Formats: sequence, C-alpha cells, structure tokens
Amino acid sequence: MKKGLLIIFLITMSIQSFAQKQTAFWYFGDLAGLDFNSGSPVALSDGLLTTNEGCAAISSYEGDLLFYTDGSTVWNKNHDIMLNGEDLNGDISSTNSAIIIPKPENPDIYYIFTVDDLGGGNGLQYSEVNMLLDGGQGGVTSSKNNQLHTPTTEKITAVKHQNDTDWWVLSHKFNSQEFAAYRVSSSGVSSPQISNIGTTITGNTFNTVGAMKFSPNGRKVAIANSYDNREVQLFDFDDLTGTLSNLITLSGFNGATANVYGVEFSLDSKLLFVTDFGGSLYQYNLELATPTDIINSKLEIMNNVAGIGALQIAPNGKIYIAREFYSYLSVINDPNVLGTGCNYQDIGISLNDRRSKLGLPPFIQSYFWKEVTSENLCYGENTQFNIVNPEVSQIWNFDDPASGANNTSTLQSPTYIFTAPGTYAVEVESTNFLGESAITITNVIISETPVATIPTDLIMCDDDEDDDVENGIIQSLLLTDKDTEILGALDINQFDVQYYEDIAFTIPIDKNNPYENNIANAQLIYAKVFNIDNDTCFDTVEFNLIVNNVPIYELVDGKIVCSNNLPDAISVKNPAGVYDYVWTLDDASVLSNTETLDILTLDFIPDGGLTITLTATDPFNNCQTITPVFVEKFEIGLLTIDDIFIEDLTDNNTITISPQDPSFNLDDYEFALDDTEGGIGDYQNSPVFENVIPGVRTIFIRDIYGCDDFTLEVPIIGFPKFFTPNDDGYNDTWHILGVNRNFYTSSTIRIFDRFGKMVANILPQSDGWDGFYNNKKLPETDYWFTATLVDSNGNIREQRGHFSLIRR
Repeated sequence: MKKGLLIIFLITMSIQSFAQKQTAFWYFGDLAGLDFNSGSPVALSDGLLTTNEGCAAISSYEGDLLFYTDGSTVWNKNHDIMLNGEDLNGDISSTNSAIIIPKPENPDIYYIFTVDDLGGGNGLQYSEVNMLLDGGQGGVTSSKNNQLHTPTTEKITAVKHQNDTDWWVLSHKFNSQEFAAYRVSSSGVSSPQISNIGTTITGNTFNTVGAMKFSPNGRKVAIANSYDNREVQLFDFDDLTGTLSNLITLSGFNGATANVYGVEFSLDSKLLFVTDFGGSLYQYNLELATPTDIINSKLEIMNNVAGIGALQIAPNGKIYIAREFYSYLSVINDPNVLGTGCNYQDIGISLNDRRSKLGLPPFIQSYFWKEVTSENLCYGENTQFNIVNPEVSQIWNFDDPASGANNTSTLQSPTYIFTAPGTYAVEVESTNFLGESAITITNVIISETPVATIPTDLIMCDDDEDDDVENGIIQSLLLTDKDTEILGALDINQFDVQYYEDIAFTIPIDKNNPYENNIANAQLIYAKVFNIDNDTCFDTVEFNLIVNNVPIYELVDGKIVCSNNLPDAISVKNPAGVYDYVWTLDDASVLSNTETLDILTLDFIPDGGLTITLTATDPFNNCQTITPVFVEKFEIGLLTIDDIFIEDLTDNNTITISPQDPSFNLDDYEFALDDTEGGIGDYQNSPVFENVIPGVRTIFIRDIYGCDDFTLEVPIIGFPKFFTPNDDGYNDTWHILGVNRNFYTSSTIRIFDRFGKMVANILPQSDGWDGFYNNKKLPETDYWFTATLVDSNGNIREQRGHFSLIRR
C-alpha cells in the first residue's frame, strides 16, 4: 500500500484577523490618517499629505511608521519631507499614484512605484529609498524616477511571488491591452511579463481611471475600467509566471459618467466588492462554478451612497470605503460573509474633522493573507499542519472529539491522526505580541485510502493479424475489463483504477482505448486504485499480462479446382507447432480434421465459388487462427482460337492469337513459342509474339492453374537469301520457309537462272532445291524464283525474288 502527498491551501472563515504590521499606518485624503496597531483603527491628525486620490504608506513589521507619499513628495516617520523626497513623478490625481515595495533580502531598501494620471508622459516609474540615510530617517537615493513604461493607466497593485520571497508589481498600459507584471527580487526590478488579455484601454484619457487589485491569496486580479468601458474584468493570476488568464467581464453598473472606480477582495479571496460613481456597492461570489454563475451573483449591497470611492482591506480584516469630502470612512465589517450579512456600515470610522477624498493607500495584498497549509490528507496518515506568517503563539483544535483529550496542539506545525475519514473544521487561534488573538477555521477533508483486490493474471491470445512470427504482442486489450476485479467491494462512485507500464507509475495506460503497446511477454501491469476526491490516497497492485501465441502457418488465400477432376488438395505449410485443424463450410459442416483438405468432387463447389474456413487451434493454450480460403472451379476447354493473325515477310514478323469470343478474358492463360532448337521459350501473358523467325512455329497455350494445355502450329513465310549445297548439313538446299506438307500444299514454287530458264520446280512437301539441274551442278550465281502459295482455304499469295547459290 502506498500513499502520496498533497498540499492544500484553505481558509474558510476568519472570525477576527490581523496582519503583519506593514499596513498599520494609513495617510490619505485631506490630512487624514489611521493607526491600526491596536487592532481597531484610531484617527490621526499628524499627517501632512493632501491628495485627491493617490497615496501610499509603509510601516515596519512591528507596526512603526517608516514613510508615506502622495506619489510626488515623500514624508518620513517624523512627518518631515524625506531626504531627496520631492519631485517624484506620480500624480496626486491618479487613482493609485504610488505603491511601496520592500526589496527582498534587504530590510533597508524600498521601492516607490509611481503612476502618472490620465495617461501622462511620466507613465510608470520607480524610485529607491534607503532607510539607513539621514540618520535612519531614510532618503530617496540617486536611483530616482526610473521609467518602466509610458503611457500607463492609473492602476497598480502588488502581491507575493510563489517563491514566498519576491514580489509581483502589476500595471496596465494605456492605448494597449497589455498587463505588465514586474518581478521585484534581490536583484531589483526585472523586465515585465506581458499578458495580452482583456479590454484594450484607449481613447479618452479618462478611460485610464479606476483601481486594480490582487486578491489576498494572489490568485485573482480585478480591474475597474471606467468611463467609456464601464466594466470590471476579473482574471486568474499565475504567481509563478506572472501571467493572467481566464477573463470574466462584469458590467451593468450605475453612474452617468465615470462608472466603476473601486475594487477589493474579501480577506479569504472568495468575494469581490465593487463601487461605482452612481453611489452603489456591489458584491460578487467568486466561489461559483462557471463564469455565468459568477456574473449572475451580482448583489447590490448599497446604493445612493454619496461620494463613494476607493475600497481597501485593512489589518483588522475589514474593508474601508473612501467617502469624498466626508470626515469619515464607510466600512464592510464582515467581508467574508456572502450577501448583506457582510454588514455594510455607512459611518464606519470618524476621521476627527479630517476629510476623506476618493483614494485610500494600496498595499501589497499578501500582507492580508493568513493561510493554513495541510498535507498528508489520507485516513491513517499523520496529517501535517502549518500556519504561514505565524504570530507569537497559537492553539489548534482539530475538531475530532472521538480522539478525546488529544484533540489540540500548541505547536506552530503540528501533526495529527484523525480517527475516521470525513470533513473537519480545524481551528487555529493565533496570538500576536500585543496579546491580540485571531481565529482561522480551515475545512480539512480526510479521505479514505482504498484497499485493492489482487487480480489474477490476464491471459490473452496474440491477435496481431499482420504478424508472420510469434511475438507475444497483443493489439486490442481494454484494461477496463480488470476494474471490477481490482475494485472488489469498493464503491465505484468513490474509487477508480489507473494502469501503468512502470513501477514508478510515470507511464500511464489509457484504459479507455485498446492497449497496443505491451513490450514483453509476460509483462507486469501496475494498477493504482485511488480515491476520486483525493488521488493521493491510493493502493497499488500488479498482475501479469501474458500473451499466448496463435497458430502460425502458411496457406493460400485462394484455390482453383480444375473441372476435369484432377487430384487436388489444400494443405497447411510450414506450421510453427502441432495444432488441431478443422475445415468447414459456411453452414459449419466439417470437411476435414487434418492439415490437408483433399478435394475429391466438384459437386459442392457452386458457380462463382465458395469459402472454406480453416480453424487451427493450439491445444496447449486454446488460441486459434482462422483462415478463409476461397475455392473456385475452373472449366477447361473454354478457350477456342478463332484465328491467328500473321504478319510475315517483314522486318518484324508477328503472330496474334484471337479467341473465338472477342470478349473472352485471357487473364487465366499464358503463351509460349518454340525456340529455334525445338524447345519451348518463356511463357508470357500476352497472346502476341513479335520478331518471329520464319518457319513452321509451334505455339504453346496453357491455363495458369495447370488444368489444361494445347499447341498450335503456325507458318511464318520467309525466303532464304542464299544456300550452300556442300553437304555439310547446313543450308544444303533452298526452300521457302513456312511451307511444308501441312501448309500451302497446293503451292507452286519455280526457280530460274538469270537467262529465264526454269531449273527447278519445288513441291511444298519436298526438301527443296539442291542446286542440280539434270543431275549436273549449276554454277555459283544468282537465281530467281516465283511462288504461288495456296492455303487450305484457297487463299493465294504470290511472291517473286532472288537468292544466291554459293559453293565452298
């Protein structure tokens, strides 16, 4: 039995929450300020910042003020203008004129990112602050007003990188669709990661107005596109790569001009709040399954709220709302609660005669995220818990009363073995150095670990029809056939099986498609039975896939049987083993049980043929090979030669054989011509012979199945140019070639000397003229001939010519 590892980040409810103290001091509006160090905000009157919108502040981890800014001027903790702290290029009328980012791994260096308003030329810039300057009061270094891009919209937000050390600073360019995510590390500010997604913000420069926020858990981004666009767009954010994806557009807001302005997420990142200049506050449920569901979850919490502006989450877990020209902020007291139970309060905190404007200071959103991690969530395991950003002390309650007194822990990272599978509301109460407590409740699901049933080996027959050797490779196997056996009594709605080729479980097999990749025989198949709700809870078993060889042999695909009932048979050749054979017809009647089928009669072979099936079975493994053989009757004597076309007395004598029926198919026949030495030449498919030597030639005709053959004699007329009557056995007489006792028997052949005297009269059946006249040798010279050739049909051919008599 093996179990895996799963890390789940969960936070479902914060009854009271506090963050690290970097967000303790706020300065904003018209000389307004708040101090959250006590847990509840206390109004301040010592700030010197006056701004229509943009502002930023930063405190130490312990909650001591470090500095604040309106994007143009920087004040130190004593409210004096910081060394070199003037003439930064942010604008007080930008929705977010600045945000402050600590440099990772250097507690003394900070970066102030500044934003121009209305797409101005200064765009997005950053300046460096060194807290060691000016006797520890801090100062802006010479690395000042470093431009990153221009023009930009009035939006900026920040969150922690996945490595838990670096930061992402996110901006949106003007006249562009591009989001630019800058990674801030110990090396400084990197080149941006660009995401082309969402609305192209262009046109009227007022379209740059509106806030942008990360969710505290860093997984979402919301952006308010105001004026002409009148929308909020929601994205997923990858805190490893800095890219945005999965756009959802929210619309239908009030306000005749500017429309949407403020956006903020609840502390648990599950709800989104939006304000518009029509005086409304909206809530969206981000936990719903589909974009349509999220869009339709829109709930108007309040309307007709005068001067409503920016939204900002606070260290106490509440969300505060700017109220332009009012001496108080409104507040959402329970922003993690869905619906009107979020408890909007119009006069949330008095500013003691100081006035709010539209803006509130933005912070790195990760400062507000307190997360609990859990791993090893299978029943029977030591479940490991950890709280990120721990405080001074903590008390855990594991919601498992069946365990009795061992249900709690005070460790920062405790382990616990739950008494049964189920869902547990694990509670951790954290206490900071001021003695303030916060409770975080995490729903932890402990899943049952299955116990698999050991299956039997899977024995199959090799079904690769293309194989001509025994190789044990199977071509079609659905491993789902083993699911029921392996799951046993387990609930199929709760558990499933995945198959693998390797013991490391890294090469999965798609069990829903035929398995065609087995590489050995026998081959081990590894099965993992897992809990569908948590696949790290699993058990493993293995079984052999054994592929038995099917009978291997050779057999003709088709068989022609001669109509003259010559002895014939169909026989298996070269079998690879000893097999049982059965020859059957389509009606399953058995013809033979041996490896040879003797064909003794043609009675069962119909016109058009029939299929005989051979089934060979290996008696040792019962694997079979089934081979169909098509048997067809060949009728002999069907070919009748109607005529033979001869072209002779040419440079290319030809013979063409023509069947009596012009439509007769000669594909079943082949033809040969005798050679000059009395033998048979090569057979050919064509019934045409070319370059035929004169004489009486024999044509051989046979069918390709060996059922029948016959011959024909054909005369090819030719006239020798000379003869040599010297009794050496070669050319001792002169005769017209192709004329003999069988051909042209009524022909007349006369030979004349050069004076026209007839010296010979040759009969077709004779051996020819021997060069004598009246028993006297005639001299060497040229002689002339006339030939009247009459064939058996009375056709007459007349030919004249001359030849030479040569004596040696």
